[in-house]
Amino acid sequence: MSHHVFVLGLDERNLDTLRGLPALADCELHPLLSVDSLVHVDDIDVHALLDAANRELDANDGPVDAIVGYWDFPVSSLVPMLCAQRGLLSADLRAIVACEHKYWSRVEQAKVINEVPRFGLVDVDTDTAPPEGVRYPLWVKPVKSFSSQMAYRITDDEQFRAALADIRTGIDKVGKPFDTVLDQLDLPAEIADAGGRACVAEEAVSGQQVTVEGYSHHGSVHIYGVIDTVNYPGTSSFLRYQYPSALPQEVIERITTASRRVIEHLGLDHVAFNVEFFWDEPSGAVYLLEINPRHSQSHAPLFEAVDGVPESGSARRSGDRCPPTTTRARPCSNSSPTASAT
Repeated sequence: MSHHVFVLGLDERNLDTLRGLPALADCELHPLLSVDSLVHVDDIDVHALLDAANRELDANDGPVDAIVGYWDFPVSSLVPMLCAQRGLLSADLRAIVACEHKYWSRVEQAKVINEVPRFGLVDVDTDTAPPEGVRYPLWVKPVKSFSSQMAYRITDDEQFRAALADIRTGIDKVGKPFDTVLDQLDLPAEIADAGGRACVAEEAVSGQQVTVEGYSHHGSVHIYGVIDTVNYPGTSSFLRYQYPSALPQEVIERITTASRRVIEHLGLDHVAFNVEFFWDEPSGAVYLLEINPRHSQSHAPLFEAVDGVPESGSARRSGDRCPPTTTRARPCSNSSPTASAT
């Protein structure tokens, strides 16, 4: 019997990828809302999108066995909200938001790992200097955005004030709909007070960018790949991905251990994830950049080329004794490697 899987923002490129997953061989894939209504949109209305999705689901003749997605906000929040309404298995909305709220995520990361840069909360309307203890150079960015929009690297108070002035003009595009999602949760007082219109300031870090890919299911965290992001020499411009990673095994073990600790601590379950890091080779320091509670569309072709499937819990682990495979994967609009490095 076929299972009916509804995919938010299903597009042709990713449809081909999904059809390559052995586990979906007995599934019928159905598009749920268009990419244009979810991704290429200036005005995000979470309640309207929920209503539209439910109308499409109710109009379907067959059962609704699963609802999934692979885009950033609002899709990442819509999936657990729709699944909760219909009693379907999915990640918990609170865990998803705790990953995506850049300040809240940092607070939780710092409870279980040391690989976190100094950071602090910024009031976009009143602050004129960085939080105490956060030093220049630093990045300031909204607690929720996508494609690293409105992320500024700054070196002094004048630039800090100018960056906040720019952020104020555009923060509501994602900040207000993100507040709609935050309203669904019982939040820690500090996070509730900050809301979706706050910013986070983080000390700037650099190094070799690397991403840990995995999934969590029934409380068990599985890592199935570690991917290097390689830039043109002497620049921050993206050149290619490399999988398996060419980093030393000791570094791979550190970042996979840190990823497991954070994912388990956040209670992120029943979802794929990718965790981005910087490794500074001269000092040996490792820094967690961000957690994305979804798979990377850009990385799936590498797994298929090396391991034979786009994603797999049994995929060969990076660090096994095999020659590195490289590919030029087209960056996706929501997972640009250049943006991730900010």
